[in-house]
Amino acid sequence: MIGMIDTHSHLLPAVDDGSRSIDESMELLRMCADDGVDIQVLTPHYPDNIYGNSVEMLTIVFDNFKLAAAREGIDIQLELAGEVKVSQDIVPLIQSDQFPWLGMWQGHKVFLMEFPFQRITSGLINLVDWLSKKGIRPLIAHPERCAEIHNNINKIKPFLEAGCLLQITAGSLNGLFGKAVFDTGCELLKMCETPVIASDCHRLDSRPPGGLGDAAKVAAEVIGAKAAQAAVDDIPRKLVEGIKAFH
Repeated sequence: MIGMIDTHSHLLPAVDDGSRSIDESMELLRMCADDGVDIQVLTPHYPDNIYGNSVEMLTIVFDNFKLAAAREGIDIQLELAGEVKVSQDIVPLIQSDQFPWLGMWQGHKVFLMEFPFQRITSGLINLVDWLSKKGIRPLIAHPERCAEIHNNINKIKPFLEAGCLLQITAGSLNGLFGKAVFDTGCELLKMCETPVIASDCHRLDSRPPGGLGDAAKVAAEVIGAKAAQAAVDDIPRKLVEGIKAFH
């Protein structure tokens, strides 16, 4: 499948648990292009206590990354956002002008929010309600990998009712994380009216790019070809168009 938009990746070199060098980043980016991606959003972890990421620092690294990609002749549009960890710092970060927004959706600001892998804390839905009142919609990253969602998929309903968008990881639909994650991912595709599928690619030797097109084919069997195409093209394209409002 060509013309895809990937809204979740860790390709910026040496800023998180993704790519370790600019050379590795360039090879990963070529793999994204070969898979049919024409817009790649880079979403390093933010905030990150290990690497000390700031929006200012990430922007400098991103600008150098774009120059390197242009020198290599890699034909892919690059955008910068972030995968935001839920913490006590998130509210002041949002209220500042140093926040890695992903884009806009139906007039609402959108950011990629890292979802817990085990338990959904009681304060998370309260945070989402606060965000909704502020005109902000999180795009929830990999909810299908949350153990609590495996046990009771209805746990996602309050987030959908609050206006959250869901990002299903390509590897989940391709069977990378096992049957429970695969089954949950398929069910969430059916529950969410506007799902997004993204790669969440990291390294050459751990979760490399290359599976987004295959995941779209799996999704087509679950929600139909038109909806699957929208999940890797129409919906993320509309989201990313809104990034320009923040730069």
